[in-house]
Amino acid sequence: MEQLFLRNETSAANIPLERILSLEVKDYYLVCHTVCGKDFCCSKPLNEIEGELPPYFIRINRNTIVNLQKVRLVDFKERTIFMNEKLAYQLAVRRMKAIRKAINEYEAFRRDIGE
Repeated sequence: MEQLFLRNETSAANIPLERILSLEVKDYYLVCHTVCGKDFCCSKPLNEIEGELPPYFIRINRNTIVNLQKVRLVDFKERTIFMNEKLAYQLAVRRMKAIRKAINEYEAFRRDIGE
């Protein structure tokens, strides 16, 4: 099971990748949102973490990476991606082509493995 190790001044966490909804930068801190509703904050750069993640994690704007396995809905017309009832993000216009490609590749992969 793959995990992402994050730590801050007071704690450290090994977070399983399948539990991560998204990673976003808020007020100079990286916030890791999980499926159980717990968030973990640290000061690790998003660019550094992006290199550690598998291809089903995609960057959708300057401040956000999402887990395609956890996406509920993508509204290309409104340029919004919905993770759950509480989390929704704007898609960057300049990343739209790469986002569409990543989603199509992920869907093709899921069909190939029979999900």
